[in-house]
Amino acid sequence: MSDLSNTTILFNGVKRELWIMKGTYKNNAENRKLGRVGNKYGGAKASSKVHPSESELDQETREGTRKVPSKKKIDLDSAYDAVNIYNEIADEHGSLKHQLEQGRDEKGKDIESDSAEYKAKEKRFNALDKKVQKTNKLRSDLKKRGYLDGNGNWTDKYWSHSDEQKTKVVVKPKSKKPFEPETYYKTKGAAIDDAVEMAESRGYEVDYGDVTNRIGTGNHQLEETHQATIELTKDGKPQKKALQISIYRMPSGKYELTSYIN
Repeated sequence: MSDLSNTTILFNGVKRELWIMKGTYKNNAENRKLGRVGNKYGGAKASSKVHPSESELDQETREGTRKVPSKKKIDLDSAYDAVNIYNEIADEHGSLKHQLEQGRDEKGKDIESDSAEYKAKEKRFNALDKKVQKTNKLRSDLKKRGYLDGNGNWTDKYWSHSDEQKTKVVVKPKSKKPFEPETYYKTKGAAIDDAVEMAESRGYEVDYGDVTNRIGTGNHQLEETHQATIELTKDGKPQKKALQISIYRMPSGKYELTSYIN
């Protein structure tokens, strides 16, 4: 039998532990074969692998030069969804596994392995099994980190994180599309309102009083057109562009609106 022994040597001014494997091998071929292992851990020759002492590791830790593997971050929102899906399919997955192993359906009726029913169950099981196996690794990691308890339930650590994230969420207002007015209106006032809204939806400020003074609020004669150029502002500052409004009263009595900014 071979065994390991160690000794201490001075290596570049630092004490190191040197591991040596003692023992004889049956022949040179085996010796060469095992030499690969021996070279790693000592073998018939002295090991090239040097093991730092505990004090050296402590010093590296204090100086910040020791490389410590870091845990990979988990997207807890995605993990929450994945675990919920797992909980939904776990019972079906377990039931199908039992049915396929026993060769019986959920009612206890025998099913042949070459039957269409068996193959359909097997196909469904394989699809679920991929999700289950993938999520099992995630669940194991979540348990190690304290987000899931032994029964697979979310812990206070997870819920505190969830509450904290909710306070950080900033709901961005949905971008409002520029308003496009209709063409025909029953009343003149409705046509004016939409022309003003069209300009305001594009970020301009409109003096509604100026519009009504120029266009007028009362009805005008059939086949008559009232039009005006309205000054626009943004944050109170006059703009080079203006709102053009033209309202034509049709023979039917309806109003035809033409409005644009230029």
